[in-house]
Amino acid sequence: MVCGSLVSYCFGEVNECRLKGCMNISFLMIGSVTLVTEPITLCFSNEILKLLHTPMKIMLLTSDYVRIILS
Repeated sequence: MVCGSLVSYCFGEVNECRLKGCMNISFLMIGSVTLVTEPITLCFSNEILKLLHTPMKIMLLTSDYVRIILS
């Protein structure tokens, strides 16, 4: 959210050098958060689905779906 606002501000300011820096930092931050949260989510996908009150009838299919999407 903050990254998008900052990039938009730099784009509107027509400051190409600052825009490139903001985009690089944005990609770095988003990539870092993804690398940290994805393995945790993959390991605890069943627990997360239980917290979301996923019906037991579709728990296995949903768990497989989440693993495929995050892989």
